[in-house]
Amino acid sequence: MDHLNNLRGRLFKPQPEPRNVIGIILWWESRRFAYNGIVLACGFVSFLGLLFFTSTSGLLRCGDDAFEPIALFFAPVMINICYTVGWIIECAAFLIKPLRNHIRGPILMRIGLCFSLFVIFVPTVFWGGLWAYEVVTGHKNAVPVRDGCQ
Repeated sequence: MDHLNNLRGRLFKPQPEPRNVIGIILWWESRRFAYNGIVLACGFVSFLGLLFFTSTSGLLRCGDDAFEPIALFFAPVMINICYTVGWIIECAAFLIKPLRNHIRGPILMRIGLCFSLFVIFVPTVFWGGLWAYEVVTGHKNAVPVRDGCQ
């Protein structure tokens, strides 16, 4: 638990005053690796759950995919673009109203991380719900297997 508290403390520690645009960008970029590590670990867990739920439910036809495989390559790029938007928003807010408000970054970081994890787990929760419905009701929505599929 100490490692998680240490990571949380480093990830959400506000930038010291005086602040400037370069300092804001450096604050965000110094946390990108940790952010990507958290998202990657959660993405891996979500992917394993998704594979389990889709393979054990009877909802997919032979040859169907529960997700687009290209999404595995596209998602990290989009996640990092959205991460960059975080420091762009904070820089814009600083330039518009340069308050001595050093907690904007940690607040935006928390919102962005929560949103990223939400998006990562949506497919797994959806398929997990369908799987749970099948388990509880005993109703399998299996589609007959097509010719040539095992």
